[in-house]
Amino acid sequence: MMMIKKFELLIPPPLVALFFLLLAWLLGKWFGLVPFDLPPVWLYGMGFLLLVLGGFFMLAGVSSFRHAGTTVNPKQPQEASKLVTTGIFSVTRNPMYLGLFLLLMSFGLFFSSWVSLLLPVLFAGYINFFQIIPEEKILAKKFGKKYKDYCADVRRW
Repeated sequence: MMMIKKFELLIPPPLVALFFLLLAWLLGKWFGLVPFDLPPVWLYGMGFLLLVLGGFFMLAGVSSFRHAGTTVNPKQPQEASKLVTTGIFSVTRNPMYLGLFLLLMSFGLFFSSWVSLLLPVLFAGYINFFQIIPEEKILAKKFGKKYKDYCADVRRW
């Protein structure tokens, strides 16, 4: 258990996403194409849509944090000076992580590989366990009932 705790908040989520992206590309090369009978224009079109949507979620989250004057650093949630609950944060508590997930899904479609479409799920599991849950514990201590009420009202993803 102590070894697992060492990984909490250790690796910045964009680096985790980059690792999964590279893994998706490599495994996609080894395991082949998506078992969908869709024309490439549909796969690439859906991939582009997810890419844009993922970028939107990430930029909206960063912009909201900057506008509120609080930290964007995912390795230091204790440095948060304000609880941001408006804008994109009224839709999801983790827009930047959701954005990274959508970007990974988009590249899974671009790589046209079934295994590349499974890796975003593993990314989400990693981020939940090693990033989001530790963040939530810290924010619950820092912001108390206000944060707990926010969690009850807004979905994690």
